[in-house]
Amino acid sequence: MTTGKNNKATGVANGQIHLPLTIHEGHLITEVDGRQALIDTGCPVTLGRGAPLSLGGRDFPLHDGFHGITVESVSEPVGYPFEILIGMDVLGKFVSTFSAKDSEVIFSDAYEPKGDELGVNTWFGVPTMPVVVDGVTYRVIFDTGAPTSYLSAGLVSEFDYVDTRM
Repeated sequence: MTTGKNNKATGVANGQIHLPLTIHEGHLITEVDGRQALIDTGCPVTLGRGAPLSLGGRDFPLHDGFHGITVESVSEPVGYPFEILIGMDVLGKFVSTFSAKDSEVIFSDAYEPKGDELGVNTWFGVPTMPVVVDGVTYRVIFDTGAPTSYLSAGLVSEFDYVDTRM
């Protein structure tokens, strides 16, 4: 398990929403209004129960489920208890900056270059980013809720495996 420090104060400064960021086995977890939340760029909607998610003075409704996916069905395999899964319906309303080094996520309305940048686009509302394999650039889905990522075996046949999962 990899866990980042979770000591940043939640707050809004200069139009930015600063939230603590914990990285649990590759998953991005934050806390919003005392509720633990998984940040999942691969899910189109925000899931949970109870009061709407409130970020930057905006309230976002929580959906009980999406095509059989619920907070409970995702929380168990993630191995971390959370009450909200923040999907692209919310994430798409903000410019998001993730800093593992500073253990924080920043949501803002304006883009301010900082740190290493990735050219992120979207495909059907899900973020994609460039990955270079043997000098060739491919666009891949950037799903922060997925525990693993996959590439075609033909693209990586010349490389040593780090890990395999079934």
